[in-house]
This record gives sequence, structure tokens and C-alpha cells, in this order.
Amino acid sequence: MSDSSKEKVMFLREEFAHGEGTVKYSKTSKYEGSWKFGLKDGFGVHTLSDRTKYIGQHQNGLRHGKGIEIFPKGEKYSGNWKEGIRDGKGIYSWPSGAKYVGQWKNGKKNGNGILTKVDLGNYEGQWKDGEQHGEGSLTFENGYKIKGVWILGSPLRGAASWPNGNKYEGQYKDWKWHGQGNLSAPSGQHIIGEFRDHKPWNTIEYDKDGLVVGKVEDGVQTIENSSQIIPKLEVDTPN
Repeated sequence: MSDSSKEKVMFLREEFAHGEGTVKYSKTSKYEGSWKFGLKDGFGVHTLSDRTKYIGQHQNGLRHGKGIEIFPKGEKYSGNWKEGIRDGKGIYSWPSGAKYVGQWKNGKKNGNGILTKVDLGNYEGQWKDGEQHGEGSLTFENGYKIKGVWILGSPLRGAASWPNGNKYEGQYKDWKWHGQGNLSAPSGQHIIGEFRDHKPWNTIEYDKDGLVVGKVEDGVQTIENSSQIIPKLEVDTPN
């Protein structure tokens, strides 16, 4: 068989395409690959007019099976597709080095996955419609960590720890301590009660021996025993 007989056919229009061949949609847009009665079916390379490129499997004219989508600015998705949408296991990467590895559904992060951002940290856990949602843990490069329950990208309740040994366990709202919580230090001193907007609101402060050394009522601090006042817990919250 001669080399010329192996050359792919150039179809004038999609509806005429069947077998191996190419359809050009514009100067910068074309599909090269397998066709079945006018529909993309099998392996092929689809280059869009904006220079986005898809390399992979098709079925009934849609991306279906394994495939790679490469964007002009360097972002890339590599994984499973279902009826034209990202669905199943896949990896999405950014030029910055950030990467998501996990499950997809309806074109968005859904299920379990790990998002890693360079010089920041990573989130490992559950996702819903592209947001952290469900059980998960977020770890920053500086050593700060929060593990708990997330809702639409923000912690709802969980346990946070800092490199200096301080810990907070309780409720959150908009990334701030809000609701019932316990803020503690390695020395044993701790503050228990209601927090609002990242501050004690109705709380009791104890020393390492369990003695009450301070109170906050409606956001105003009162002192039970002035001789046992302890320094405020030093907590550095990551930006």
C-alpha cells in the first residue's frame, strides 16, 4: 500500500464525513480524526477558533471517554469525559503549578479530590459543584491546618492548629470563629464558649489548672481573679 493511500481525507462538510478525515470550520478551527455518519466518533483532535485544543475520544459527536483539553494560556484538563462534559477522574493543572486531582461530575469538581497551590498549601477532601463541601482538610505551607466540615468553600465546623501549638475547635462563619468553640494553648490555658466574628463573645477563660481567670460577656471582658490574668493566646491566622 502506498503512502498516498494512507493520507486522511479532507471532507467539505461534517454531514459528509465518515471514516478517517478532516473538517475545517475556519482558518483556525478544525477536527482531524474518526467520523461516523457525520459525527465525530472515535479518536480525534479538535482545534477551536480560540486555540483551545481537545485530543481524545468522541462518541456521537461529543467528547466521551479519555481526553485532554489544552487552553491557550496553558491550563489543561486530562481525564474522563461523558457526553461532552468532564465526568469521572481527572486532573486540572494551571501554569502556576497549581493542580486539582480528583473526581468530576457535570463539568465541575464533585466527589473526592486534592487541590494543591504552589507556595500556599493544599485541600484534600470532598467537593460539590466546584467548591469544598463536606469532610476535608486544608493545610497551608506555614503549618496552619484546619480539618472539618465545609460548606460551599468555607469551613462550617472543625479543628484548627498552628505551628506554635495553639488550637481552635468549634464553629465557623465566613472563615471566622463564630458559634461555640474552644481556643487553647500548649500550656493548658484555654477559652471556651461563644465566639463571634473571630473574637470571644460569651466565654470563660481557664488557666492550666482549670481555674477561671477571665470572662467575656456580650463582647466585654471581665476578670474573675486579677492576680491570675494570663496573656491573650497568640494566634496567627493565614491570609
